[in-house]
Amino acid sequence: MQMVHKAAGHLALAVTLLLLAAALLLAGARLFGLTPYAVQSGSMAPLYPVGSLIYVRSVRPEAVRPGDSITFVMDRATHQVATHQVWRVDAGAGLFYTQGIANLGPDGSPVHDGAPVPFRQLLGRPVLCIPLLGYPATWLTTPAGRCTVAALLLLALLCDLLAAKKQPRAALPPGA
Repeated sequence: MQMVHKAAGHLALAVTLLLLAAALLLAGARLFGLTPYAVQSGSMAPLYPVGSLIYVRSVRPEAVRPGDSITFVMDRATHQVATHQVWRVDAGAGLFYTQGIANLGPDGSPVHDGAPVPFRQLLGRPVLCIPLLGYPATWLTTPAGRCTVAALLLLALLCDLLAAKKQPRAALPPGA
C-alpha cells in the first residue's frame, strides 16, 4: 500500500510540473512582453511551420523594415491574426505590404497579399518559434482542453492527498 501512496505522490508532482510548464510557456511569456500565437497555416513555412507557437513582441511601426516578419490583425471583425513578411513599407500612408514566403506564383515568385496592412493593426514582430507547441496550445483553449486541465488539477490534488494521508507522523518527544 505504501508503494501506491508513493506512486500517487510522484504522479501528483508530475502533473503539477506539467501544468506549471504549460502555464509558463503560454501565460508566463506575457510577463516578458511576449504574446504567444499558434501558427495555423503554411504561408510562412519553413520559417514558421504549421503547428508552431510563435512569441511576438510589440514593436513600433517605424521600426519595421522590408524583410521583417510581422504579426498583425488580418480581419478586425473576427480578430483573425496573421504573420507575414513585409516587402514594402509606406510610412506616409501608414501601410505595410506583406506576403507569405511560401505563397508562390507559377513562376516561383512570392505572391503579395491582396490588401496592405494599416500600421494600427500591427501587433508586433515574432522573436521566437517553438515547433509543434502550437497544437497543444490551441487545444488548451477549447472546452475539452480546459476540462482536461481542470481534471488534471483535481487528479493532482487527489494524488497529493492520498500520498499525504499515509505519511508517518513524527513521534512527539515525551512531555510535548
